[in-house]
Amino acid sequence: MTPPDTPDSFDLAFPGQDLMTMDTTPQLQRLQRLLGYLAQDPANDLLRRDAIEHACDVGDVETARRLLDERAASGALAALPWGFLSARVALAHGDVDAALHQWDMMACDAEIGAQERSLAASAAAQLRLRRGGPEAVTEAARTLAPFIEGVVAQASLADAAQAAWLRVEHHARHLREGLDWALAREAAGQLGPEAAGVASLIAMDANDVASSSRLSRMALATLPEQGEALVSAAALSLVEGQPQGARVAYARATELMPGHAGSWHGLAWTMLLLEDLVEAERLLDQALVVDRNFAETHGALAVIYARTGRRAMANDALRRSRGLDPNNFAAQYAQALLDHPELPGEEVMALASKLLDGQQLPSGQRASSLLRMIRQL
Repeated sequence: MTPPDTPDSFDLAFPGQDLMTMDTTPQLQRLQRLLGYLAQDPANDLLRRDAIEHACDVGDVETARRLLDERAASGALAALPWGFLSARVALAHGDVDAALHQWDMMACDAEIGAQERSLAASAAAQLRLRRGGPEAVTEAARTLAPFIEGVVAQASLADAAQAAWLRVEHHARHLREGLDWALAREAAGQLGPEAAGVASLIAMDANDVASSSRLSRMALATLPEQGEALVSAAALSLVEGQPQGARVAYARATELMPGHAGSWHGLAWTMLLLEDLVEAERLLDQALVVDRNFAETHGALAVIYARTGRRAMANDALRRSRGLDPNNFAAQYAQALLDHPELPGEEVMALASKLLDGQQLPSGQRASSLLRMIRQL
């Protein structure tokens, strides 16, 4: 059981990242009430902690910093809970280095419990992954390894630590290793719901559709807004011919994980299937802001440009797509559209279907099944 002073998960959104998509009015009202109570009882640490957390939630970073500084001025801050709050306030200020330094120190602090140290290491590892860079995965793995290696599947391990480790494995493209690790913990009854969500996306990428479906359901039963599980559920809905269900799940995933290019791309492809080309193009442009090196995004843009008569733009996008991945699904479909603009729609579909028949989607279905969906809509 997690001690009351310790969070069991971390919101690692960068400053302002999610505030545009959420109604903060109730949180602002609660923050004002907490500040009023705290003015009457400034020595109440529980009130102060709650107010700092709410200030971070609504993006009032100056209030959060002021409340933390006031507490520091009244005496030394213990690692628990103030170390976690210090890191959260630093992150709200956009000071990623300070947040990492705080969490790294706590991960090595022998004066606090092993679970709290593992949670600090998990937060540091996930933040390194979110920040990116050439060494991000290596550094994240090094941060977490001492708390993961040697821990048997039957042993208790915080859900946040499990999820962080699986995200490291996913980023490292250790799909089989990460999935096997998760399945072993699932079999032992020790896989947490957040970890199950991450594992569901790994399973999707590893073409294990049965595990992906089961793990995503497991995650969403407890955490209805677990980001990776929503992406998995959306992808499954898409290949099962349910684009409206995919649209809802992908849309929520983009709100929860705005830095995940795959969610934007999945939602854009869904809108393309639903014939909303304007919205699909807007979403793909957003996906490029997040990651300009995803071949399928450029390929999908080529499809849209080709379908709307912008051949020069389609060819440029196609070159970029094939430069990143010569055989990606969207590029082959776009090429069929460009090569045979005079063919009726049904014949273009048949040609593209033939080109794609040898490729498989993560679900195990042939890539041409998506084209049959277009024909049916």
